Amino acid sequence: MKVQRQKLQLKLSENTLLVYRLNNDGTRSLICRWEIWRSGAIPRALFDLLRSSIQYQLKSWEGERFSEFRTVICSALNHAAESCGCQSFFYRAGGVLTFYLKEQPLIAFDIPKTLKRYRPSQEFLHSDAVFRWTIKRRGEKSFEFVPQPSNPKWRA
Repeated sequence: MKVQRQKLQLKLSENTLLVYRLNNDGTRSLICRWEIWRSGAIPRALFDLLRSSIQYQLKSWEGERFSEFRTVICSALNHAAESCGCQSFFYRAGGVLTFYLKEQPLIAFDIPKTLKRYRPSQEFLHSDAVFRWTIKRRGEKSFEFVPQPSNPKWRA
């Protein structure tokens, strides 16, 4: 039996992110009207979609190398992007995967190359994305989301 993934529809309007849940019959229902603040926090429904997508991929992962971990995270984020109507692009140079909502960069994910002391780059912190998140590896199959300050142009 195939597991049906939750689908969301996102809409960005001025300093607000609207999150809709797509029902099985194709209709949508508004879950949340989220004002964008400096903290970079995202709505719970979107956070749960990202977290569950990554956890699902990590459950079946057998590797140990950090480069494989990054590949699994990117694959999971690609599936999550599809589930919320976004396109995802991975920029190898900076190791940043970005969700695009139409033409607007919505969330930029920085996946560090090492476990050692990590600080986000200035390019990442000043990107055009509305939200910026770092995904850090914690142990063999665990990870942590670290929100970075949101884009000042989109704040409430």
